[in-house]
Amino acid sequence: MLRAWAALAILALLVIGSAEVLERAYAPGLRVPVYVGGMAGLVLALLGMLIALRLARFASSGAEDQGFWKWWGGGLLLRFVLGGIAGVVLMGLKLGPPALLTMAAVYLAGMFVETALLAQMFFLKADQKAGGNAPPIPKR
Repeated sequence: MLRAWAALAILALLVIGSAEVLERAYAPGLRVPVYVGGMAGLVLALLGMLIALRLARFASSGAEDQGFWKWWGGGLLLRFVLGGIAGVVLMGLKLGPPALLTMAAVYLAGMFVETALLAQMFFLKADQKAGGNAPPIPKR
């Protein structure tokens, strides 16, 4: 779990670094769109991590029911709607494609971290069910 939060912190540092490099090396005026788009992507990624924490409870509790799919689908739909709204707002602020691309890249990287966290939780559960020697799943 700590690795997932550290990955999001690294994403934030990458946004800061890329904004500064792009500002100095390529085009003045890219710093603000990259920062704003990156922060919008991080908000979506953080929301995804919170939903992943809720989904991880299904792995640790052993409850395999429709609740998992409701939370997963609802969380994905919520993030898509909020991402669309953020995209419209970014275009309305005239931050353009740099902000949108940064938001999408950061969100997708965060989604990868979230997916890796959930896969790890559920694979550990499957290994334990099969009688493997995986360490116990920590209760959240």
